[in-house]
Order: sequence, then C-alpha cells, then structure tokens
Amino acid sequence: MKLARTLPLLACVALSQAGCGGGDGEDSTLGVAATGLSGASPSAAAPVQLIDAEVVSELGPPVESSGPTFSFDSKLVARVAVADLGTPQQVFASYQVHAVDGTVVQDWTTVDATWVSGNDWQLATPILSGQCPHYCNELIFDFAIGYSVNGQTYWDNNGGWNYQVASDVSPVPGDPGAPALLGSQHVMLSDTSWSATDATWRGHIILDNLAYQKTVDLVFSTNGWKTVQTASAQYSQSTSNNLEYWTFAVPMGSTSSDVDFAISYQVAGQTYWDNNLGVNYQVTAPLLVFHETFDNLEALLNPTVGPAGSLTGTPTFVSGFEGSAYYVDLSTSGALSYPGTVIPADRGTIELEARLYAPPTDVPWNDSPFFFLATVGNYSQYTIGLNGNDGYSGGGLVGWAGNGNMATGCYTTTYTYADLLGGADQVQSWHRYAVAWDVNGIPGTTTPMQVYIDGTPVGTSSICGQNHTPTSFPEPSELLIGVIQQNFAGSAVAIDELKVWNYAKSD
Repeated sequence: MKLARTLPLLACVALSQAGCGGGDGEDSTLGVAATGLSGASPSAAAPVQLIDAEVVSELGPPVESSGPTFSFDSKLVARVAVADLGTPQQVFASYQVHAVDGTVVQDWTTVDATWVSGNDWQLATPILSGQCPHYCNELIFDFAIGYSVNGQTYWDNNGGWNYQVASDVSPVPGDPGAPALLGSQHVMLSDTSWSATDATWRGHIILDNLAYQKTVDLVFSTNGWKTVQTASAQYSQSTSNNLEYWTFAVPMGSTSSDVDFAISYQVAGQTYWDNNLGVNYQVTAPLLVFHETFDNLEALLNPTVGPAGSLTGTPTFVSGFEGSAYYVDLSTSGALSYPGTVIPADRGTIELEARLYAPPTDVPWNDSPFFFLATVGNYSQYTIGLNGNDGYSGGGLVGWAGNGNMATGCYTTTYTYADLLGGADQVQSWHRYAVAWDVNGIPGTTTPMQVYIDGTPVGTSSICGQNHTPTSFPEPSELLIGVIQQNFAGSAVAIDELKVWNYAKSD
C-alpha cells in the first residue's frame, strides 16, 4: 500500500454544501481503558474533527500498448470523531478529485461514513481507476467533513481552506510519502504484517514531528487484554513535510497467537494514541490450520493438524510427493471429506501437490478433476482443478474462492493437459496447486484472490468478458478431496500434502 503525501493548502474552495470558515478544535488525547484503549472525542469547540486521512493507491501491472502504460486505483480513506449531540446522526465527506493539471476527474459529490464505535466514524470514497501517464503523477482529493444531527450540520473544513491529499503512485525517490493529515491524533499506523518464516510481527508508524525527543511504543496483548505488554518502535526516516516513519519488529515465537494492539506516541509532555478509532488493531498470527499427509488410512482419518476426516470405502495409496499419496478415480470421487470449518473466512490459502494418471488428451468439461471442493450453498465454493468449462465461463486451470473465481482461459477454447502444464513430459509429473484469498486484497496486489501453479500466479477474474472477482468468503460446510465426473473415467489423480493456512500466501 502506498500512502499519500502532503500538498500545500490552497485557497478556500467554496462548497455549496460546506461553505468556508470554521476551524478545528483543540487536541484530544487517548488513554488506557480496562479492556483495551479508549477512543477519541473532539473538544466542545469542535462537534466534528478529522482524525487522519490518506489516499490509498495501488499501481497495477503494465498494460500492453505502444508505450509504458499502467493501470492504478485510488481512494480516499479517513477517520473522524464527533461529539455526541443526539440521534440520528450522519457523518459524511464532500469531495472533489482533479489531476495535477486541473482536469476534474470527479466533480463535487458526497460519501457517507460508517460508524465504528462510540463517537468514531470511518469513511472511504469509491475507487477511482485510471491509467498512467495521464493521471499517474497524482490525483488530488479536495474535501471537507460534515456532521448532521438534530437538524443542524457542522463542518470540519480545515479552518475554511478545505483539506487536500494526493495519490502517490509515482513517489519521489527516497521519500516514502505520507498521509496528508494526522489531525489532533498526530500518529497513525501505516502498515503491519506477521512473517510466517520467523514468527516476527513487523510494521511502520507515521507521526507528526512535534519535537526532537519522543517515544513511540506498541501497547499490546496476546490474551484479550488480560495482560498488557509494551515494545518500542525505532525511527526510520523523515518525509519531505516534517513527518517521520518509525518501524517495529517484535519476535513472537513459534507458539504465536493473535495480537491486539494500539500505538502510543509521547512527546512534549503529551501522549497521543492511534487505537483504530477505539476498537484497537488486531494482527493474526500466520498459522498452518490444517495439514493432511495422505500417507495411510490413519493419516486420512486423523490429519497432522486439524479435525478428523470421514471416509467411505477402502482407500488406495500410491508413491507420493512425500511418502504416500491418496489415489482418486471415478469410483472414489469425493469419498474423503473434512469439516468445512478448516477453511478460514475472509482470508486463507489452500495448497497441495497433485499428479495425473492417464488423462485424456483434451481437458473435458465439469470436474475433470477438481483436486478438492468445498461448497457454500449454491453459488460459492473453494476449489482448484483443470477444467474445460467450470459453468461460470472459466476454462483451463480454474480456481474458486468464495463467490468468485479465476481461470487461465475462456471455456470457448479447447485445452490440452500438455498446454496447461508446460509440455507432454509434465502431464504426469507432480505439481503444486494453490488458491489464496483475502477480503482486503492479497498483500502486494489489488486482487482479493489468486491461483498458483508451482509457485507462479496464473489466471484472471476477467473471463469471457465477465468479471468474476469475489467479494465475500463464507465458511463452507464440507471439504471434499478429489472430485471427478464421468467424463474423466479411466483417468485418476493422486493428491498429497494438502495444507490450509489462515492467511493469503503470495507463492
């Protein structure tokens, strides 16, 4: 994720909704509560107050054209605190977007904020898509925050100047960019992650440089705030507009658990908090939540990690990628299953090793084969396999996650296994297949799902001119291993080392 950088404030842009004039209230501070950290509240002089804002921009891969062209998406995200003046309440932003040359990309419009907790609200504008180089340097968002209650509307419009924040898809070298506004909070979490390789929790913090001497801490708990720990952040670099990046890296050990946390910034005798609008942040430990080795009957019924399985009939085993593998043909299709609870909602990865036995030359339609299949009602599923037509326009290597799917082609094309797997010599070799998903976008991408073969991302959600991008990832009822239809009769598949992770892997 790229954060926005500050622009100098320009003269007041008169809004028909907002007008000009007014100002922000005094700084407010946050403190520790019994079950976590408390939220923000504006001073009596400021019924509505911007806490922080940024433009989130994602630069996509290059597009084939006569010159270097890139697609990108940008949206304004802001957090707001209001005084409790009664109900019902409406919190919103009035905003306009223009390119650096003045071209209006989005004329003045409004977007409603969503209540988070207490007096705290969060808003996000619809995504604006474009192509570089036409708008690549920056899209500039002009905005003011409105608060309507008891028939009265109050504004935070930056003292009559409105706020401005720009996208940053082409950052200045050496300057990581910065959110344009930190408001009275003065500190903000930039990003956080948890490394699966070394069980270390890492992240970046950005803050207003209010004085040279300062202390930045992570206040966190691994047991739901029954006990509290503190870890220090370290200065990293300054931006071009008197803000600073700080970093942290906290080893959590092999028995990691979820962490609830907030950020404390102590400077000039004051303590400022970023606690995600009073609900605190949470980062989930990347864990292996299910692992089936398929080595023998005992392994099928009792996975190394995860709940017991259910099996109909007598299984067949062959030499596997590691140890033995589970052999599935038409007669044993879907005979082995596990509870659907092994598949995480919102984000996760399912990966396995598989090889084909005596497949036909061309990939037939329907389940031909699907290496696993987990269904949710009639229209959502989790699966990956080779298919001529999955029923939703996809062909080739096809994967589903939630209510959307990806495929390497359109069903109107005939596929051969040799073409899909890299040559005739690869058809009956072992390959690693995976599908990953994250409701907020797989880290480093703008897509909520991805399909992989041998560690390489493949496929697209734009299939046969239709968009199949998933928007939800519900929990399935059952996970079936090896699903084969009549059109694959006479052929078989071996499956080995199936793993499910609670985060979206990127390989």
